[in-house]
Amino acid sequence: MKRHLASLLLVGCMTALISGAFAEEAKKEAKPAKAAATKYLVISPHTAEQCLQALDDVQAMGPGMLAKWDFGCMDGDHTGYCVVSASSAEEALTKVPESARASAKAIKLHKFTAAELKMAHEKPKM
Repeated sequence: MKRHLASLLLVGCMTALISGAFAEEAKKEAKPAKAAATKYLVISPHTAEQCLQALDDVQAMGPGMLAKWDFGCMDGDHTGYCVVSASSAEEALTKVPESARASAKAIKLHKFTAAELKMAHEKPKM
């Protein structure tokens, strides 16, 4: 009797584990896929005359926004630089104040692996 009870208990536990695994897999499949985020370098130039306004515009976008940007202004390069994760260049440019968006650009970044670099060197030159 004890053997049968132990066997039934073991089968019941295994059934519960398998059912739970299938339920988790079904939940994962039911979620809509998100667009993969990519890193972009956002570059937003301005003139020396526009400098303070450009900084004010970034700060006005919300708390912490100014801290996300690096500026070359103190070295004479009146450009703001920001690395963001976004699903497109257009989305990345939304981090730029609207007043400066027309002159800004977003560059998609790629971190090369050693294998990718090796493949690039092995490709025949045209």
